[in-house]
Amino acid sequence: MEIKCIGSGSKGNAYLVNDGHSTLLIECGVQFKKIQQACGFKTNKILACLITHEHKDHCLCVKEILKRGIQVVCTKGTAFALGIESHPYVLTVKYGHVYSFGNLTAIAFETQHDAIEPCGFMIDDMSDYISTLDNKRIPKQRLIYLTDSYYCRYRFKYVTDIMIECNYDDISLINSDDNLSLRKRVLKSHMSLENCIEFLKLNDLSKVDCIHLIHLSDRNSDEERMKRKVAEATGKRVVVF
Repeated sequence: MEIKCIGSGSKGNAYLVNDGHSTLLIECGVQFKKIQQACGFKTNKILACLITHEHKDHCLCVKEILKRGIQVVCTKGTAFALGIESHPYVLTVKYGHVYSFGNLTAIAFETQHDAIEPCGFMIDDMSDYISTLDNKRIPKQRLIYLTDSYYCRYRFKYVTDIMIECNYDDISLINSDDNLSLRKRVLKSHMSLENCIEFLKLNDLSKVDCIHLIHLSDRNSDEERMKRKVAEATGKRVVVF
């Protein structure tokens, strides 16, 4: 599964995911022209835009996305917060339900953040799968997208790619110049290096090709240290977006 980073972090998040046949946009927290440039101005190839929650760094150009006829996928709470719940191009999803977009399917799962109804997404490429004896279809490619959540209680199997927030590490936050209230908000709404590693260790990483660390704090993170620590803990290739 090809993953292209358009923007990552508090200044704006957006990623293109493509399985060779179908393209999804995850988040639209950057200027629309950046999304156009990233996809070679072929925005008509984007089947849908998945949005995790209503904060601007994840949905900045949502109105432009809708204006271009691209379907927006989010929870009912996020749609309400954005004022787009009645738009014909908006698909509101429920946690745990499967939704199809070309060869790709997406399942939203609950996350922990200071937003109305935030979610993460499990994205499967169903164009290529393994059939089991009981006719269960196991995708050969599965992406977990988890951001803006200080914790995740779910466990995943058959994962090949992970995009996970690694916003701050305890050492950087302790030495941060941020005021106390901001540091408290970070602790309750974003994932630390320590929690990121704990989540990864609790999941089946046997098929994982790459772990993508996303949404690093500009002030409270040490990119090289985070990359090294996650690689040491998992034995996997780690890329920082």
